[in-house]
Formats: sequence, structure tokens, C-alpha cells
Amino acid sequence: MLQLQTQEQRSANTRRLVMRATIQSLVEVGYAGSSVQEIQARARVSRGAITHQFPTKHELLIAAIDHLSAAHEAQIRSIRIADSHDRAERALKALWKSFGSDLWKATLELWTASRTDDALRKPLLASERELGRRHRELFSDMLGSPELAGVQLHYAIDLIFRFMRGTALTDMLQRKSTPANRVVGECMAILQAVAGSAEGTNSMVYK
Repeated sequence: MLQLQTQEQRSANTRRLVMRATIQSLVEVGYAGSSVQEIQARARVSRGAITHQFPTKHELLIAAIDHLSAAHEAQIRSIRIADSHDRAERALKALWKSFGSDLWKATLELWTASRTDDALRKPLLASERELGRRHRELFSDMLGSPELAGVQLHYAIDLIFRFMRGTALTDMLQRKSTPANRVVGECMAILQAVAGSAEGTNSMVYK
């Protein structure tokens, strides 16, 4: 017997199709090529189905980044739940892997475009701040220790993100891939250095 979808189910399915198409478009044709028409064609839905949920292109693009970020967070949360002595290393490997994913490539497109587009920069910055808060919360349990907590832990996490972003950008330019073990080793060294520091500074913590 054929079961008809409810309006809520149809809406959720349309959203998934649009989110997937938006990320694919950003990765394959970049920000400039990711028009609503392009995304509509990739998702194979009506324009009205897109604009009903996302009135502007900027809202659509940022929603897609948030959607994919949530999926990556879910993967990392599964590591946090696991009771393992190498949980920190596993979490850092998963984080580094995300910098080679479509999430990173699509996000980079939006960051670059926002440099000259205030209408995109403002909502993107708000989204990034919320993601930063969630990431600090997510990684605090996995990377913290009696010697490293509070402001210093958040400082260390922010340093790790900055280090990985810089390494990923360099890899992209040079068309290479820095081994995960090397990146994780550097990140563990950051944690140890901050933990061993007598100064507790929050001057660089992302706010």
C-alpha cells in the first residue's frame, strides 16, 4: 500500500536535497557560480520550494554550512561518548579529516566571498561564532585535563583550530596533504605547551 508523505516529511526531504545541492555547488563551481537557479537545477526542486524555506541566497548558503557542520559534529560526538585512552588523538584526527572535506571547501568559498560582501559577512560571522562555541564545548571534554581547563583549555582549542586551518590552506595551495599523525602530534604539543604555561591568557580566544 502506497503511503503518502506528510507536508512535514516533504518539507524535510526537500531541505535535504537543497542542502546537498548547495554544498555540491559551492565545492564544484564556487560561490560566484552558486546561484539559486544552479542550486535549484542540482536539487531538482521548484524555485518556490527553495525560497519558501530560504528567502535569500545568503540564508540558503549559510544554512547549508550549518547543516553539514551538524553532521560532522555528530561524528565527533560519537568519539566523545567512547571510553578510550586515545580519545583525544582520535578526536583530533577526526577534526583534521574535516579540513579535507566538502564542509571545509564550501566554508572557504563563503569566507572568501564575505571579504567584500557585508550582507554575507554579518550572518556568516554570527554562524561561525555559534559554531566556535559548540566546538569549544564539544572538545573541552575530550581534550581537557586536570592541568588544562577553563580559559586555558579554550585558548588551546582555538590555537588548534587556527593551526589546522592554516595547514589546510597551505595544503590546498601546494596541492599536498599533510599526514594526520604529524598534525595530531603538533596539536598534542600545543595542548602540552598551554598546560605547562604559567600564564593564563584569553587574549586570543575566539569571541
